[in-house]
Amino acid sequence: MFSMILFFNPDFLEAEWLATAAAIATSFFVFVMGVPAFVFQTFVAGNLRDVYHERLTKAWPIVFGISIIIVIALFIIGNTAIDKYISGDNQHFVPLIVIGLLFLLVILASWYLWSHFDSPYGIEKRLSENIVKTAKKNYENGHSEAFDKDLEHLGIMAVEVRNGASKKYFLEQCEKLVEFIIDLQKKADPKDRRSVYRLRHIIKEIICVSVTNNGENISTNNQKQALDLLSHIYNKLGSAGRHSNLIPLIAHCLKEIALHALRQQNHGVIMDAMEKIGDMRGRYKELFIIANKALFWENRHEPAVVAVRKLEAALRKDEKDAKVRQLAYHCWLGLVANMHAKGGALREFARESLDKSPQALQPTHLDDAYRYFFKNLGYFDTADAVRALRRELFEKTA
Repeated sequence: MFSMILFFNPDFLEAEWLATAAAIATSFFVFVMGVPAFVFQTFVAGNLRDVYHERLTKAWPIVFGISIIIVIALFIIGNTAIDKYISGDNQHFVPLIVIGLLFLLVILASWYLWSHFDSPYGIEKRLSENIVKTAKKNYENGHSEAFDKDLEHLGIMAVEVRNGASKKYFLEQCEKLVEFIIDLQKKADPKDRRSVYRLRHIIKEIICVSVTNNGENISTNNQKQALDLLSHIYNKLGSAGRHSNLIPLIAHCLKEIALHALRQQNHGVIMDAMEKIGDMRGRYKELFIIANKALFWENRHEPAVVAVRKLEAALRKDEKDAKVRQLAYHCWLGLVANMHAKGGALREFARESLDKSPQALQPTHLDDAYRYFFKNLGYFDTADAVRALRRELFEKTA
């Protein structure tokens, strides 16, 4: 259009007007298009950008179109050669129109940038809200494929969202989604396993991954928030959930967070995780693994001492299930044997624990524990420690 104008009327675009128009156009494209590009490239991960463009850019074509119309109008109105087409009585309205259009352009661009690109935290917050809101609707309406896509996007966010406030808000949104699904599960047909499968995915691939991803240092507050969320899910599941395979998964995730915290030497998180696992009936293997790793990886004694105390308390309970009681006994013996093998004060502590055993220790108990660690878990160092403890306690030296 402008090429035709220049061809038929070369004087139409005067130098002063061209400079003004060029400045307006340049400012517009730099401000409205450059700022989002800068924010995205600098602060937002690539996978997160893809999710954002798929979900939160519907308003962009409208804003861009209106802005282009305003710029074109400024090109035309700002030209002094157009004055001959405007009557003298209306000349004083032209500056007001130009100012109004410029004001509208700035307001429109500022609103869009502020509402969509105010900060990386704002971007991640809006994405979390949008995905969870959409996921609730899709799940309630039975749109399985769309819901799976929502979970896929949440999985990407679990990896990419930054530590601190962004991850805190992300986990809060995950909690809302989990509560929504559990509440619907209680009203649904007991034979419907759809919710169990979906909850497994959220717990393992989203909540757990968000605070154990790639070995990076995770905020202590985020880790504790994830522990509280997993414990909350365990309590909220009720009797229906406790008979599903979700409980071992929750215990597994608590253990994984504790092991990640162990690598970070974040012992407050480790103790918090062990406390929550200890409140779950029969999850003694996870307690043993955390304490054993602390003992051998970091030479930390506190988790092992806490685990032994909790296992001793479990053995004193009137447990009806023989398998659960046997598991607690094996894990207790394994930890005591490892501490005994370490020597020094740990050996003395192990001896005291053995003396306080609620049932008399027999060679067969140690044989059973040896087989459990050797065959079931593949913890050969612990199996050797159990065998060594048996020799010292029950086999006469030559």
